[in-house]
Amino acid sequence: MKRRTVPVTVRDENGKLSTVDRTLYTSRFGPVLSSAWTTRTAYAVRDANADNLRSMNAWLAMGKARDLAQLRTAQDTYQGIPWTYTLAADTSGGTYFTDSSAVPHLTDAQLGRCTLPAGEETPPPWTVRRRPAPGAATPTRSCRVSTAPPASRS
Repeated sequence: MKRRTVPVTVRDENGKLSTVDRTLYTSRFGPVLSSAWTTRTAYAVRDANADNLRSMNAWLAMGKARDLAQLRTAQDTYQGIPWTYTLAADTSGGTYFTDSSAVPHLTDAQLGRCTLPAGEETPPPWTVRRRPAPGAATPTRSCRVSTAPPASRS
């Protein structure tokens, strides 16, 4: 684990601000939670989006889209949506909903090992894919719901 001391501004019981030092810990798995750890066990939080630099490109391309097909293409091209659902409608009446957010690429075997038996110290490794990988949860394989424009009424 790595240790880092950071200054934190706090307010005391009289409302006066002061700076105190706090120690933060990180591991190769991510930031370590401050409670419930010992010399043998620690809990870390790993973020699938920690290195996601594609989100701005995805949002810019989605903002330029003129119809749902272009919106889907933007999502498929960048695969950079970090945490939100996408809900859209176009001028022809078509609608679109998806959760195409970036998620860890876990194999079925890794998913089966996510709950560690007592005494096991190493969690299963996982990777975040920069591009689609077989079995990865990508926009083309995630939940998508689209409706066609309504038939024109005479």
